[in-house]
Amino acid sequence: GRQRAGVAGVLLLLERPGEALRRFGEAEAYGYDPVHYAADRALAFDLVGDGARAQRDYRLALTNAGGDAEVRRRYALSLANSGDRDAALAQLAPLLRQSDRAAWRVRAFVLALTGDLAGAQDIAAQMLPDGMAANLAPFFRRLPQLSAVDRAWAVHLGQLMPTPERLADARLAPSLPPMPPEPRAQPPVQL
Repeated sequence: GRQRAGVAGVLLLLERPGEALRRFGEAEAYGYDPVHYAADRALAFDLVGDGARAQRDYRLALTNAGGDAEVRRRYALSLANSGDRDAALAQLAPLLRQSDRAAWRVRAFVLALTGDLAGAQDIAAQMLPDGMAANLAPFFRRLPQLSAVDRAWAVHLGQLMPTPERLADARLAPSLPPMPPEPRAQPPVQL
């Protein structure tokens, strides 16, 4: 299972999330605990358009990784892509207090994804050298017009348009049953 998860991670780096999800499924079938690859599988789910599963895996990864900054930034993007601006900004808040520059970039994307183009542009103007912020304005304007899958590819990997390779890989993503309810923490038993 560990080897399958490793292959899946490499496939994800090669921008083949559909095929990666098949390998993650094999890793899980072999009994390898998803906690070890939840962050990568979450990104793969985002890139094939399954935001609910992605967000569940991001939560699992954050619970067990102790607040990894990159996972938190990806989770915020996933939440914003699903339209949950407040939750996305809440995920970024601790990173912004630490002056995490990547979190500021993600905040601009969150604002653009949720329709606040002026706010996104303001952040870009403050964080980027002269001229570079203006180059992002067309990107910010285009984001809300894209499909959820295309928005995920745009904010995570910088790709606005689907390629033939990306479309072929999407057909490799496994069909998944409806997502079961998320397990809730049980309250402690009082004696």
